[in-house]
Amino acid sequence: KRLVQSADAVLLLGRVPVPYSGHLHPDGHVDHSGAWPADVFYGTGEVGWTDSSVNHTNEKVAARQHNVPGDGKFDQSEIPSPVVRAVGRVDFQRLAVFGVDELTLLRRYLDRLHAYRQCELPVDARGWVQDNFYGHAEHFAYTGWQNLTTVLGAENVATAEWPNFPAKMQLFFAGCGSGGPDWMAGFGHTHDLVKRPLNAVFTFLFGSYFGDWDSSGNLMRGALASDGGALTCGWAGRPHWYLHPMAMGATIGDCLMLTQNNGHGGYQPTGAFPRGVHIALLGDPTLRMHRVPPPKELRVSPRPRGMHLSWRGSTGRYHVYRATIEFGAYERLTTEPVSECEFIDVAGKPGNHYLVRAVVLQQTPAGSYFNASQGAMSKEAPR
Repeated sequence: KRLVQSADAVLLLGRVPVPYSGHLHPDGHVDHSGAWPADVFYGTGEVGWTDSSVNHTNEKVAARQHNVPGDGKFDQSEIPSPVVRAVGRVDFQRLAVFGVDELTLLRRYLDRLHAYRQCELPVDARGWVQDNFYGHAEHFAYTGWQNLTTVLGAENVATAEWPNFPAKMQLFFAGCGSGGPDWMAGFGHTHDLVKRPLNAVFTFLFGSYFGDWDSSGNLMRGALASDGGALTCGWAGRPHWYLHPMAMGATIGDCLMLTQNNGHGGYQPTGAFPRGVHIALLGDPTLRMHRVPPPKELRVSPRPRGMHLSWRGSTGRYHVYRATIEFGAYERLTTEPVSECEFIDVAGKPGNHYLVRAVVLQQTPAGSYFNASQGAMSKEAPR
């Protein structure tokens, strides 16, 4: 509990308890009204949540959505306090359609996640929008068109009818259509994802029922479970998400919190159900859209004047960091990034741990910023 409260972002991996809250039906279906999954509880510091007033049962609604005083499900339909940390979840239970166990699905996801972070997974910087609610007064596809044209440039965004979709991994996909727990009209079913993964890093889907992601065979969880599939998925349309900070280096988790904290007077249009407890992210909340290839093979050896570091370069220049323990706080040693693939830490001592990151000036449709890679970490230096 203390670890979660001190973190800036949290990834819930596997069968972590699912908070439920409220009496709402953001997909507009009265037969789906009740408590919804509310992972945002983990992101608020547990402030303002109660379990004493909502008293709702309905034989047409799944028992997990019943909400009565004292049952461990919270009362709030709107987030009761500011969201202070990004929470993502990867949970592959009750996805038997994939024909493999949960552990295999988790391993597959984590391997793909690692490959993306290390720039070993090729990705086209393109965005695709599938609007099966065209003409609807709420313009559910706004989340796709408004955001993707902003962060990618209009020339890199187009319509797509999945599965008529490029085979190579794409950066974004936003689709909407009527649906059920395991399907979306014009798109398909969870079982279709077994053979044809939704290969877009950041995905947004919107439709009836499947936004309640803690259901058996759920379409959104299936998007992450497919081999070669998505790395994140959000239910975007009620309300709309705002992703423009990603163009300047923000994480998808930063944009999740921006959306969760976006009230009636914030970014417009909010879409229906702003600050709803149902707003959630499936996948790693710390992912960013721009990647820098990291340096490799960091080596450390003692010298008469401190510790000598060398590495295999990637691109750009490099910042060097030092820590006394492997997973401790790392102090940056370089005031300005260095261009050489070596560095001498004159104050270094045997037993120190080191990390090197490549740094480039990232140009985007929104401007430019200095972007750092994942770090190459040394093994413990000789003592």
